[in-house]
Amino acid sequence: MRKLLLVTLSLVLTLSSFAVNFTDGDFTFSINEDGTTCTIQATTLTSGKLVIPSKVAYKGNDLIVTAIGKYAFADITDFTGDIVIPNSITTIGENAFHRCSGFTGNLVIPNSVTTIGTLAFAGCTGLTGDLVIPNSVKTMGDQVFNGCSGFSGALVISNSVTTIGYAAFARCSGLTGDLVIPNSVTTIGDQAFHSCSGFTGDLVIPNNVTTIGEASFERCTGLTGNLFISNSVTAVGHNAFYGCTGFTGDLVIPNGVITIGSAAFYGCTGFTGKLDISSSVTTIEEYAFAVCTGLTGNLVIPSSVTNLGGFSFYSCTGFTGDLILPDGLTTVSDECFYGCEGLNGNLYLPSSICSLGYYPFRGTKFRTVHSLNTTPPIYSSSSFPDVSVFDKDNLQATLYVPDSSVEAYKASDVWKDFFKILPMSGLGDSAIDGVTADDISVTVVDGNIVITAQESALTEVFNLAGVKLRSTTDRRISDLNHGVYIVRVAGKVFKVSI
Repeated sequence: MRKLLLVTLSLVLTLSSFAVNFTDGDFTFSINEDGTTCTIQATTLTSGKLVIPSKVAYKGNDLIVTAIGKYAFADITDFTGDIVIPNSITTIGENAFHRCSGFTGNLVIPNSVTTIGTLAFAGCTGLTGDLVIPNSVKTMGDQVFNGCSGFSGALVISNSVTTIGYAAFARCSGLTGDLVIPNSVTTIGDQAFHSCSGFTGDLVIPNNVTTIGEASFERCTGLTGNLFISNSVTAVGHNAFYGCTGFTGDLVIPNGVITIGSAAFYGCTGFTGKLDISSSVTTIEEYAFAVCTGLTGNLVIPSSVTNLGGFSFYSCTGFTGDLILPDGLTTVSDECFYGCEGLNGNLYLPSSICSLGYYPFRGTKFRTVHSLNTTPPIYSSSSFPDVSVFDKDNLQATLYVPDSSVEAYKASDVWKDFFKILPMSGLGDSAIDGVTADDISVTVVDGNIVITAQESALTEVFNLAGVKLRSTTDRRISDLNHGVYIVRVAGKVFKVSI
């Protein structure tokens, strides 16, 4: 008997766990757990204007419609007019209006809605006008409006939204005006605004964002102002701004960013100012700044960078002057600076460089090359087995190497074809030819090296064998023996004689 009671009780509990479904007019509903509200699950309608009820009668009681269920209206392509969500709705479920391409009016989301599920309106290509996410919305799933190319006005995202999910607004190419990301947002997901080519003006990444996802703004070609990335950002994802050809001015990578992903700024040809990479960056991945042809001035890679990917500055034709690679970098990868034809000053390779990839400097016009490693760096490309490092124009430069290593460089397959290989002691007693720095001076006073520069600027002193002797922010360096030294201050290089 007891066993029978347990089985009966179990059956009752099981049945009670299932929602009660019922039909009223053209819609199927399910009663929610509270017993006073319900969810629209489906409709028999296949065309015409969709009117979503805010309440429905069931067994003599009025139930408030608070949710639109998963796939409730998905793939019904002949609906027309606006989508008006009633004020009673708090949740719009996953795929609720997925591929309802027939709607040709506005989308009206009321302030009652708190959650919009994944793919809820994806593929609703006929919706027009502005897209307004109200203040009540706290959560939006992935691909919510993916492919809604018909929106023809502004995008308004409320200050309540914290995460813009994967491909949330991707391919909404008709949205226009400024793209304003509210301060509440902390995460911009992969492909969030991919191919939203209609946005114009500046783009400001707000202070609470820590990650800019992969391809998040790829091919947003209409953005024609400045790009401002906040100090809160630690990573710029792969392809994040790929092909954003309209950005202008300087490109500033702020203090806080650690990693710049592959092809992050590939083909951003509109930047017309300087590239400023902060000292927090440790990794610049392959193709990160490739084909940013408008960037100008000196290319300064901070001393914090230890990983520089292949093709990372490929065809950045606007950079001019010297190229100083940071200590800690061990290799220059394949075609890293290939086609940077404006680099026409001096190339400095620190003593940490042990290997060079396939034609990393092809197309540059350096006058001198300074390699500080006492052991000649070797060729190391897994993609191109034949030794191919310096082209004929590179080989016209004068190569300066540590005094004790001249013969080793002359015997090296990588270096032997330079027309002039000279010891660093042959540089003479004046500052290195061609290096200028309006805001920095390095002089010798009473046997001490005296630096005039910003208080926080790092000074590094090397001997002619490439050995680092000092690394300091002190403005006066003493206790050095008589001789010739290479001094690097905030990326600028001088040579002094004591």
